[in-house]
Amino acid sequence: MATYIKAKERITRICRSIAMAAMVAIFVIMLIVVADIVLRFVTRDMAIRGTYELSEMFMVIIIFLSLAITQIEKEHIRVTLLIDKLPKRAKAFENAGVSLAMTVLSAITFYAGVLLVIEDFKSGIYTAVLYIPLYPFACIMTVGLLTLTIALGLDTVDYFIKGAKKGRPGQEAADGQEVAQEGPEKKEA
Repeated sequence: MATYIKAKERITRICRSIAMAAMVAIFVIMLIVVADIVLRFVTRDMAIRGTYELSEMFMVIIIFLSLAITQIEKEHIRVTLLIDKLPKRAKAFENAGVSLAMTVLSAITFYAGVLLVIEDFKSGIYTAVLYIPLYPFACIMTVGLLTLTIALGLDTVDYFIKGAKKGRPGQEAADGQEVAQEGPEKKEA
């Protein structure tokens, strides 16, 4: 179990580092778009060539490199109207089943991404205005999908562990996460 926790911490650090690259991409594309707008406003003729194309390419970086950390931080939208009414163990196993299905779908998407990288590399496809090759962005997409698959796999294991544990009453928080029992609660006056 200690090895699993250490591995999970390492993967979380890797996902945070990858998410930092997405944040840098947001900042860079923001600078490019603002510079383009200012140049168009001031000079009426001059603009940065390929701003739209760069925005498209940077969106691949921003979206795919932030998927895993969003999964780890539990920030994806979840509808739990019916699931919240289940007992703790049933809820954990239901979450494990959904997480397992998402892990499999993410792994299939990752595999398709790898095939896309190979195809884009062989064909030499590039953008229309700036002639940027597409395969590096397909590689970034597959890295994001790989980290998402790993994060979903970790969640699946966590949910199965949570479902296998026999819980005591009062150990469950509102969002389904376990909390430590800390003794009597203090009442506010």
